[in-house]
Amino acid sequence: MSVTPLDHVLVHVTDALATDPRVQELGLAARLEPTGAGDVVVIEGNVSTDERKANVCAVAEALLRQAGWDTEVVDRTVVTRPVVPVAPTEDL
Repeated sequence: MSVTPLDHVLVHVTDALATDPRVQELGLAARLEPTGAGDVVVIEGNVSTDERKANVCAVAEALLRQAGWDTEVVDRTVVTRPVVPVAPTEDL
């Protein structure tokens, strides 16, 4: 079985995080980070809900395994909730 180059797979991971219904977040980035125990794939960026954050690793790991990589995935995403704008007060 041939293994797809990891750099290529990471582009697909980023695309999957934007399009998979479990996450659907633009702006997430997947990158390889060397550690003392080997390399890990790190996912960074902002997600809008706790549920989406909980699915980040599952989506990334599934795609990595499908491409032949058994690499640990670390979720460094942050849940950022939208700020509701306050209506300006009118000065009379």
